[in-house]
Amino acid sequence: WREFMLFLGYLQAIHPKINFVFTKNTFILILESNLMIKIWLRCLSATLLTFMLAITVIAAPAQAFNPDDVDQLVNEYFCPECDLSGADLHGAFLPGSLLVGADLSGADLHEANLSGADLDNVNLTGANLDYADLAGAILFEANLTGASLEETFLLQADLDNANFENATMPYTIMPDGSSFYPGDPVDIYGAIGQPLF
Repeated sequence: WREFMLFLGYLQAIHPKINFVFTKNTFILILESNLMIKIWLRCLSATLLTFMLAITVIAAPAQAFNPDDVDQLVNEYFCPECDLSGADLHGAFLPGSLLVGADLSGADLHEANLSGADLDNVNLTGANLDYADLAGAILFEANLTGASLEETFLLQADLDNANFENATMPYTIMPDGSSFYPGDPVDIYGAIGQPLF
């Protein structure tokens, strides 16, 4: 019973919008969505505790990136090999940043300024780079598979071996100053892969 109570305290600590109520023979778990789960105290078993642990994992907020890495990048413009996957860097001012080998998969870089940044071998899979400024950036062997680059500014960027497979790139300004249109090849810029459009 003591372990069960500790578990409930842990559950509420990691997700404050989860509450629980005791009645005479019933335990009620109230989730954020007002979903109520009634648990008869007589039936409390290892299987039930496993189920409740699964709820904890589902209810816990997901955070893939390392907050210290985000702080380092924003303050020092230097974060090679950092885990920034899924980070919210919307509108961040990061010109000239050194991000060699960093993981920015799924990151929100919408309207970010990464002009002149070194993004050599960076994982940008599924990242949002819409309206971002990457003028003069080094994207050598960067993985932009499935990334969104709507009206992204890539003027004079190094795209050698950058992978744009299934990326969306409507009206992106390419290294030579031309606009990217659906069906245009990216291999003329040294890149690989076929964008969706």
